[in-house]
Amino acid sequence: GAIDLTATGGSPAYAFSWTQDGTAYSTQEDLTNIPAGDYAVTVTDGNFCVFTSNAVTIEEPALYTASVSAVNATVCSGLNGQFTLSGTAGHVVTYSINGGANTTATIGGGGSVVVTLTGITVDQTLTLVSVTDATSTCSNTVTGSSTITINALPTVSAGIDQTVCNGVDVTLAGSGATSYSWDNGITNNTAFTTSNTTNAAVTTTYTVTGTDANGCENTDAVDVTLNPTPTVDAVTSQE
Repeated sequence: GAIDLTATGGSPAYAFSWTQDGTAYSTQEDLTNIPAGDYAVTVTDGNFCVFTSNAVTIEEPALYTASVSAVNATVCSGLNGQFTLSGTAGHVVTYSINGGANTTATIGGGGSVVVTLTGITVDQTLTLVSVTDATSTCSNTVTGSSTITINALPTVSAGIDQTVCNGVDVTLAGSGATSYSWDNGITNNTAFTTSNTTNAAVTTTYTVTGTDANGCENTDAVDVTLNPTPTVDAVTSQE
């Protein structure tokens, strides 16, 4: 806070004696950057005439506040992560990610704003730094942090490539995850019959998506090559 004092009348020069909450505080005419309290001044002019003011109360406004929370405390590697900053609409929150450069976000009309981090592959911690009002007039530091933990993707294997004869049953089974989903209508670890109606080898790529206990997914692929059924031409021998 501040008090701007103007002394008139009497005989200059003036001497000033301020008190804060009844205790001697300053001999300056004007007071700046003063804490909350009751301030009174005694002014003595050049003829030693004295005037004592009534107390003036300086009040400190309530500190601005902000908080942060992770939308999802854990995220699979490579996906987006989000933090929610909450506070007073219009206030500007300064924050840092993993100790990096400060960044700002403005609290929306609903009292919050979402900070999105794209394609994250390592743990992310958002740390609050300060809050400033909409006019950038007042600001104060704030504390608080929240962390998003990264879950590694499973190492999924579709197995080794296979080469089989036409009509032979093939079984494909994924590994490295908890559950598996194949393309081309294949069921994990269930035999299916191959078919090649051409006269040349045909290779089909089958892709499996494996999901682990954390819900994280990864893929792998395997090639199955079908050799055609050989044909035999009958040869007639003439004597």
